[in-house]
Amino acid sequence: MTTNNETIRDIKELVTLDTYQGMSDAEINLLFEYRLHMALEQQRMQMESDAIVACANEMVVNANASMQQARSMLQSIVERKPMLTSVEE
Repeated sequence: MTTNNETIRDIKELVTLDTYQGMSDAEINLLFEYRLHMALEQQRMQMESDAIVACANEMVVNANASMQQARSMLQSIVERKPMLTSVEE
């Protein structure tokens, strides 16, 4: 049962309560809006975090590919034999 009390308690107090009993309709609406806002904010932050992780993973893959290419080029340079030619005067 809700009350029509004119005073609306602070959201910090409402969040700590274990029951809706004794809350006014306005307090219940305030608490629902707060929880909805928090859930949406958490979802947004999770999506941003997932995007950052995906970007970082792509950067790691690209860095590994570049490293392999550089290693391959270095190996081919190391394996080359010097070509010596004689110069006659």
